[in-house]
Amino acid sequence: SLTGGCHEMKFLTEFRRLFNVQSGASHTIRNESGTQTKSSIIHSWTLSTRDSPVFPTLGHMIKLTNELAGLTGDAQFFKTELNLQHNWTRGLFTLTKSFNIGHSIPIGNDCRVPYFDRFQMGGPTSIRGFSPNSLGPRQFSDALGGTSIIESGIQLSFPVIKSAANFARAHIFFNAGLLGNFTSRLMSTNFKQSSLSDMHPNVSVGGGLMFKMA
Repeated sequence: SLTGGCHEMKFLTEFRRLFNVQSGASHTIRNESGTQTKSSIIHSWTLSTRDSPVFPTLGHMIKLTNELAGLTGDAQFFKTELNLQHNWTRGLFTLTKSFNIGHSIPIGNDCRVPYFDRFQMGGPTSIRGFSPNSLGPRQFSDALGGTSIIESGIQLSFPVIKSAANFARAHIFFNAGLLGNFTSRLMSTNFKQSSLSDMHPNVSVGGGLMFKMA
């Protein structure tokens, strides 16, 4: 139930600086160059019945995170994200299904969600097979992130050696996701909102080895 699980509340203050921006960078990146400060309140609720946080074979995980920024500093936005995972094992094979959805909106006098706080896609914990934070809306050669994200994945894993099942596993996977911008206001004067018609899914299929390092 919602009264169970683990609640965490924290107050975050950040000082960020975007510098050494190249002359060929996108308008959005150039507009965000310089220094920024952010103060936000973050609440997360996690309910997990998994038998392991690294190589789970049974159980599920639900995590809901909400962030409100704008008490002080330059950033003003609200961001929410829901992560789901379910694990099922039969014999030596473990099937893991995951789903992630998130959305953020600018609030107050701000008309954009800062680049540092947008959702990103691509990399080993996202759409595998792509460079980290390389997918989604682009301007010139820059990946700009997005205000809305949907990701899903399915993975079948099994031990390389039965006696080392908790330390090394082989796996095959399928990942898919969408990243775009759905807000009531434009991200910037040079960056348009997304629509479902101009968003393209990112998909990866592959396999490999996983090792528990600690």
